[in-house]
Amino acid sequence: MTYVGPRAETLLGYPLERLVPGRLLDNRVHGEDREYARTQLAAAAAGELPGEFEYRMMRRDGRVGWVRDIVAAGVTQDG
Repeated sequence: MTYVGPRAETLLGYPLERLVPGRLLDNRVHGEDREYARTQLAAAAAGELPGEFEYRMMRRDGRVGWVRDIVAAGVTQDG
């Protein structure tokens, strides 16, 4: 994951600079959904599944929010 849109700040209550793309699954996704989100993200990025799925994330105020993730696979300069 390389991009977090500005709506994430509104939805989750954290400033964008605290929503580090590569670490969102580790520390913001609801514990019961973490493995599902990892699996779906990896499969969508590899083009194996449609790139849209939902899971729960923990908001800054402690409440749970539902997220619909849209994943587009692409090639970066790093390869």
